[in-house]
Amino acid sequence: MEQVIFVPPVQTTDDLASAIEPMLQEHRGRFTIAFRHPVPVYTNFTGRQRRRTVDRLPGVKFFHDSRTKALCYTVHNRHGFYLSDLPASEVLAVIPEREPSQDEARERKLREIRATQRRIHPNAWDDLKRDPPEKFLHLGRAFSIKGKFPEFVIDHLRDAFKYKWEYSHMEHGIRRDLSVSTKLGDDGIFRAWFSSEYTGCANGCYYVLINPTTAAFGEYD
Repeated sequence: MEQVIFVPPVQTTDDLASAIEPMLQEHRGRFTIAFRHPVPVYTNFTGRQRRRTVDRLPGVKFFHDSRTKALCYTVHNRHGFYLSDLPASEVLAVIPEREPSQDEARERKLREIRATQRRIHPNAWDDLKRDPPEKFLHLGRAFSIKGKFPEFVIDHLRDAFKYKWEYSHMEHGIRRDLSVSTKLGDDGIFRAWFSSEYTGCANGCYYVLINPTTAAFGEYD
């Protein structure tokens, strides 16, 4: 049975932070935040911040900003938001989530991998479709690249996947250089990749492009 910690009515972010801080000494995992009414909250960042209207926000991890020490939250690990982005007066309760066992976590990861394998384009990665999901346990989750490139690049990728054409494109950024490439191998298997490298460096994050808009199975260098 889940433990529910009700938050006394608060009006400010400081009040909410004061209510949450003691919980972090007892529970290092994730929380669900329950709101009094459906409210818009930041949950993701894909080129621009996006809000979802929810009455419960599960999978929340709290952390402190390394520079300001302010309390922050994240849902997807890759991006976080300040606690001040939440409507403090609407928070009803904070619920510590039970940490899954190792077996449960492994099975959840395997289900995610199987779902990702089913999303591989019919023309691509015939070898990855056949591989056992256990091979990818250490690799990252799937995500969309649509917001990272101009629409014409996505259109070219769609054609490349459809006709198994070779294609490459790079976007130079202030912090990151993003690139995509596709190639038909000598073994007859069409493959595609997405990379996000630190600008001016030959290291970063490297992913398999499983279809024209989705990257998965990331490795970090």
